[in-house]
Amino acid sequence: MPVNNRTGRKPGADYPDKPIAEWNVNHWHRYLIDKNAELFDAEYIPFGKGPISQRWRTEKGQLKQAQAALGNTVLLAFIDRCLATHTPKPDFPHVNFGFMWAYRRDEVSRANAEVSTQQRRQEAEAEIQAEMDEGDIEW
Repeated sequence: MPVNNRTGRKPGADYPDKPIAEWNVNHWHRYLIDKNAELFDAEYIPFGKGPISQRWRTEKGQLKQAQAALGNTVLLAFIDRCLATHTPKPDFPHVNFGFMWAYRRDEVSRANAEVSTQQRRQEAEAEIQAEMDEGDIEW
């Protein structure tokens, strides 16, 4: 992913400082680039054949589509599940979003369930905490 000529920064490089809800496709790509380097010590290469610039554009479109369909929280869970279950091979040392979206969509339902369970747990904990703060719990 090229460096922005105006700022000298890589697009999306500020993703660790932004809430997930504010991530855009540049943040998602930077996250994928960083995670592939961290987990697999591999350079991130976008999915597909043809010119590399076209492959980046295609993946950006796929990420935008996934973001609109799933929301950022489920999209993060989906990507993290795909990264966690990837087994590097000599021909495929990394995993890119195009591959995830094309061949690993079975993880979407698992990611959705994971996020729903986590949200219900947080809501229940918040409700219990509110009741404890009010002193309404009877022991």
